[in-house]
Amino acid sequence: MYFNMNLPGLENIMVTKMEVVEGTFHLHVELPVKRHRCPACGERTGSIHD
Repeated sequence: MYFNMNLPGLENIMVTKMEVVEGTFHLHVELPVKRHRCPACGERTGSIHD
């Protein structure tokens, strides 16, 4: 079954995986990429290498 659910404060997340591991529900999510300042050079970027 597919359904939509809004979680307060997490409206922009994308659920990538749901699973139950040893009786615990795990929700894997992704957040949208936002432009940020590079900690190494200080330039604004949208790249993520993590």
